[in-house]
Amino acid sequence: MTISESTTRTYPPPSLTTSRIIGTSARTTNQFIVQGDLVAYTVSGGVVVCQLDQTCVISQRFFCANSNSSSGSNTGAIEGIRDSYGYPIDSPVVIGTDSASSSSDDLPSSPSKLKSKVRSINCLAISPNQKLLAVGEIGYSPRILIFSLASNSSTNPIVLIHEHSFGISSLVFSPDSKWLCSLGVVNDGYINIWKLNGVCLVASNRCSSIVNRVLWHENMIITLGLRLIKVWKFEHDVKSNILRGKNVILGNLINCNFIDACVLNDDEVLIINNANQLLLLKLTSDVKLYCLQGPDIEFGSIAIDYDSEKVWFGTSDYTVTSMEISKLVQIETVSSSPTRRVNLLNPTKDTSIPTKPIIKLVNFSSTKLLVLNDNEQIKFIDKSTNEETCLTQSIIKDLGGVVNNGGVFLAFSKSGNIKQIDQDLNSKELLNFKLPSGGVISNSMTAVEKFNDKVIIGDKYGGLYVQTDKVIFQTKAHSSSINEIIAFKFEEIEIICSIGRDRMIQFFQNSGEKYELVETVPIHQGNLLKVIHDKGKVYVCSSDRTISIHTLYKVENSIKINHDKVITLKATPITMRIYENELIVSQYDKTIQIYDISQDIEFVKSTRYVSKTNEFIQIESFIKYESYLIGWTSDKSLRMFDYNGGGELSVVWGHSDSIVGLFIHGSKLVSIGVDGCLFTWNLEESVKVNTGSSTPEMIIAKQVTRKILPRSPEKYPRIDGRSLLPPPKTISRRSSTPNLNRLTASASASSSTSTSPARLKSPLRTISPNKPVTTPVLKRPPHIALQTSQVEGILNKLDDITGKIPQLDSNEKKLVREKLVHIFDLINGPNHEDILEKYSDLLVDLVEKKLNLKS
Repeated sequence: MTISESTTRTYPPPSLTTSRIIGTSARTTNQFIVQGDLVAYTVSGGVVVCQLDQTCVISQRFFCANSNSSSGSNTGAIEGIRDSYGYPIDSPVVIGTDSASSSSDDLPSSPSKLKSKVRSINCLAISPNQKLLAVGEIGYSPRILIFSLASNSSTNPIVLIHEHSFGISSLVFSPDSKWLCSLGVVNDGYINIWKLNGVCLVASNRCSSIVNRVLWHENMIITLGLRLIKVWKFEHDVKSNILRGKNVILGNLINCNFIDACVLNDDEVLIINNANQLLLLKLTSDVKLYCLQGPDIEFGSIAIDYDSEKVWFGTSDYTVTSMEISKLVQIETVSSSPTRRVNLLNPTKDTSIPTKPIIKLVNFSSTKLLVLNDNEQIKFIDKSTNEETCLTQSIIKDLGGVVNNGGVFLAFSKSGNIKQIDQDLNSKELLNFKLPSGGVISNSMTAVEKFNDKVIIGDKYGGLYVQTDKVIFQTKAHSSSINEIIAFKFEEIEIICSIGRDRMIQFFQNSGEKYELVETVPIHQGNLLKVIHDKGKVYVCSSDRTISIHTLYKVENSIKINHDKVITLKATPITMRIYENELIVSQYDKTIQIYDISQDIEFVKSTRYVSKTNEFIQIESFIKYESYLIGWTSDKSLRMFDYNGGGELSVVWGHSDSIVGLFIHGSKLVSIGVDGCLFTWNLEESVKVNTGSSTPEMIIAKQVTRKILPRSPEKYPRIDGRSLLPPPKTISRRSSTPNLNRLTASASASSSTSTSPARLKSPLRTISPNKPVTTPVLKRPPHIALQTSQVEGILNKLDDITGKIPQLDSNEKKLVREKLVHIFDLINGPNHEDILEKYSDLLVDLVEKKLNLKS
C-alpha cells in the first residue's frame, strides 16, 4: 500500500500493534512464573505470556498496564461483551481509591501527568486454571492488575485494585483459583486476601518483614524471608476479617535468610536458605522445621520433579544438579549467620536476596527444566543431557547503545561486548573489546561505528580505537567521554568524525593505512549531542542551543573543512535527523523545528505535535515513516503523528526505560530499550528502508590530540545575532490500612478443583510415620458459577428473582410486574397491542386512585 500526500485519505491511518518481543527484564523470582504450559515474565513495562509446546513457542501475548488505548483507534468494545471465560472485555472493575486520581492518570494520552509518576512491574502470578494473570506494581500509586487469558480477551485489565500504598512484593493464587493473596513491600506492611468472584477484600493482617517467597498450599499461606517463616491459615467460611498467622520457631536458624521453597507433599515443604542449607517444614498441628543433608555444592534455587521423585538445585556455576528424595536424611540443626548484610534503609529493593546465577528453577516437564539466570536469559535445560535451549534473552547485557549504519545494526555493552543484529533480529557476537582501565572512574564503551571491515570504538576516557582483527589505530581524541562516532567516505577518502563531552569536533582521515587528525573544531560552548553526515556536510547539535554546519572539500589528497553556518535555536535540542532534504530538530520546549537544506539552510516551520487530549508532546527520539512521524516521548510511550498536521494517530506502551534504538526493519518498526528488550511493532503499510581482539595500549595519561587551524574572520564565521527561528509564539498553557467495608465491586472468577503434589515419601523416617495425612474437607460458601455467556448470566439472575418474589408485598410485586412487561416489550419487539394494553392498565389504575381519593 502506497501513501500519497497529494490524495485524500479515505482509509484509516496506520496504527502500531505489538508483533514480536525479544528479551526479558525479569530480575527476581516473582517476575518469572510458570503454570502448566504457560510461561509469564516481565519485559520492560509489560508482561509476556507464552504458550509452549516442549521448547517451541506456540503463541506470545503482551499485556501492558497502559494499553487501554494502545492501538490509537477506536478500541471501545460493545457494552456487555464477554470473552470465552466469561470476563468483560470492556470497563475494568476498580477496587479502592487511588490517592492521586488514578482515573485521569491512567489515560495513555496524559504525558505531562505521567512523566514524574514512575511505577514498574514487581511481581506476577498465573491462576492454576490458567485463566487469569495478576500483575503487581511498585512505585507511584501501585496497582494490582488482573487480566483474562482467554484467547479472545482484551489486553486491558478486567480488575484494577488500589489498596497497597508503596508496592506489591508478591502475588499468589489459591489452588482452586478462587482467591488471590497480595503481599505489600516492607513499607506497605500488609498481606491481603481477595475474593475473585465479586472482587472484594475478605481478610488482611500486618506483615512488615522482608519476604522473599510466598507459597499457597491448600488452605495455608507460607511466607519466607529474613529471619522469618510464617504460616497463615485462611478459612473463607469464617466471618472474621483477620488473617491468622503463626511464626515457625527457628531456633539456631534465627539469623538465616530463607530464599526459596517448594511443596514436597501434603504436609511437607522443602526450604533453602542463604547459608546453603536444605530444610524441611512439617505442616502438622505443631509446625516444625528440620535440617536435611543437601548437596555439597553451593546452590540458590530449588525445584521438585514429582515424576522421577528428585529434587533439583540451581548451582552457583549456572548448572543444575539433583538428589533423589529417598536419599534425603535428617541431620542435626547447625547455627548459621547471614552471608550478606541487608539494607534495611531501602527495603523495597530485593537486596535481602543473595546474588545467585540461577535466579529461579522450575520443573517444566518430564524431560526439561526451565531456568531464569542473571544473564537476562530464560533457558530450557535437558534433565538427562544438560543441553541448553534458549527461550529468550536480552539483546545484550548492560546495553550501552544501538547504532544503525546502512542497515547494519550494532548493539554494544558498556563492558565492551559488541553484537550484530541480523535480519531475523537475532544478535550474534561480533567483537569483545577489552577496554583499558586504571582510572578512578571505571571505563566503559560509549560509542561504536562500523565501516566496511573496521569497527571504530569510543570510550569514557576519550579514547578512539580502530579495530579489524587487531587494533590498527588508537588515540586520545577527547579529554572526556566520546558521545558519538560516524565514519563515511568523501571523495574516496575515509573520514572519521567524533564528538564528545569536551565540546570538540574531531575529524580524522585515512591516508592509506594510516589515520591522521585533519582538524579539531572548538566552535561549541556546550556538550555535543548528535552528529550527522549528509551529502558532503556535517551537522552537529549542542546543548548550547546551536547547530553547526561544516562543508567538506578535497584539496589534492587531503580533506579540508569549511565552517559554513551556525543555527541558533530557541531551546536546547534533544536530537535531530535528516530526511529528504529536511533537517528535523526536536527541542526541550516541545517544538519541532524543520529546515530546508536542499540548497542553503532555510527555516521552514516550527510545529508542536499534539496528543488526543490537546497536550503538547516532547519527542526524545523519532523516525519519519512515509507521511508520518513516529516518536519516543517523555512519558515512555511510542506515538505516531501526522507529520504535516501534527495530530496524534496512534499511541502504544511497552518500554519502561528510555529507548536507545528506533528504526524500520522490513515492514515493521523496531524499538530497543536500555534494558535490552526489543519490541517489533506492526505497521499497516509496507515500509521502504531509506536508508578475537587485542588489548590496546594504555592512553589514559596521554595528551589529547588537537589540531586547531588559524583562520581569518571571513573563513571562520562567528555566532552572530542572526536567527533562523520563526517569531516567538505564546504558549497557552491512601492510608495503608485496608478498609474492608468500602471495597465492593462485581467481577467474574473461575472455579477449579484443588490440586496438590503427589504424596512423596517423607525424609523424616524417624520422626513421623510414612502414611498419608487426611486433609479435612473445607466448608465453602455457595459459589456463583462462572458466566460463560450473557444468556446464562441473565437466566441465573432471573432464578434469583423468582426465589425472592414470595417475600414481596403487593406494591413491590406491582413494580416487578411493570418491569417484566417492559422486558417482554424489548424481547418481542414493537407490538402496538401490548403497548395499548399497558397504557390502558395504567389508565385504569389512575382512575381507581381518583375514585379512592373521592370516597
